[in-house]
Amino acid sequence: MCKVLGIARSEYYYQINKKKNRYKEANEKLDKEIKEEYEKSKGRYGSPKIQKILEKIGIRASQKKNSKKNERNGIKVNYSKKV
Repeated sequence: MCKVLGIARSEYYYQINKKKNRYKEANEKLDKEIKEEYEKSKGRYGSPKIQKILEKIGIRASQKKNSKKNERNGIKVNYSKKV
């Protein structure tokens, strides 16, 4: 079968036995939680407040990581300046 597909036998068995990447799953879950908290706050909470909320839920992530994920996902805080 490997000859027909044109791949090495070792590659075939590697793909069959490959484990899921737990970091990828954790990052996807973190992205989902950050978006949920951002939407709950109507776009008012930034990375410091979201980090505190996530800690209460039981998800550990630094403020810097939250901030980077916000930038990648296009999340920007809506705020108004005091006059």
